[in-house]
Amino acid sequence: MSNYENYTSTKWKEHFDNNKKYIASFLERKDLRLSSEELAIISSSIQQFQLGESSEGANLKRLAKQQSLLLNDPEYYFAMEAFIGEENDHSLILKHLMLGNQIPELTNCWLDQAFRTIRKLAGLELQIITLLAAEIIAVPYYQALARATVNPYLKDICKKILNDEATHLSFQTYNLFLLRNNKTNFYRCVMIRFQKLLLLVSCLVVWTEHRKVLQAGELNLGNFIRLAFKELKNINHNLRQLLSQDSRFSQSINFIKAN
Repeated sequence: MSNYENYTSTKWKEHFDNNKKYIASFLERKDLRLSSEELAIISSSIQQFQLGESSEGANLKRLAKQQSLLLNDPEYYFAMEAFIGEENDHSLILKHLMLGNQIPELTNCWLDQAFRTIRKLAGLELQIITLLAAEIIAVPYYQALARATVNPYLKDICKKILNDEATHLSFQTYNLFLLRNNKTNFYRCVMIRFQKLLLLVSCLVVWTEHRKVLQAGELNLGNFIRLAFKELKNINHNLRQLLSQDSRFSQSINFIKAN
């Protein structure tokens, strides 16, 4: 899904719907048991990530419906709905692992509540930016988690989620293009700097909450932040490519290159 210009809302929805068929095989797996050492490192972290993936996204759906009307693209709403469904599928396969190891589900945690509060108060673009920060952080997190376990099911979960997150980052980049393609350079400058600040703060908070997993996965704080900002740099590069393909907005390319 890297050639953004070739994908319409309908094609994004088709991708997410097609990807759903792989979930059933995960929920049939029996090789779930983690060692006591792994449980000590992973349990509380998995609980928080499982909760974070379980959001119904009611406010995001409401805003996506409004955006569908603005774009005159009814399928935009259904693409966003399918994306949220894929996030919920991640919650299901993590829950399956938790049930197999008697790890209780969380009903709330302060970090998840903070992200949800920001999204509830935000417009669509800020919601996308907040989601993007979480999805960027998920990349080095699940890479570290895969290195921190020998359990084949958990390794397969990490591989599955990392593959999906790559598409999610593409999808959100495309969403940012739709939201910013008629904005001023000053506006884009402000939002890019806000993204960097939000990502840095998010990295520091996630490191505080999940450092046992990250360290077990051979990451220190500096490398964790570096990997997250590498993902953000790639996203900004892809956004620049999208804008450069539209001659109406070619005057903004030099600005984005500087960021």
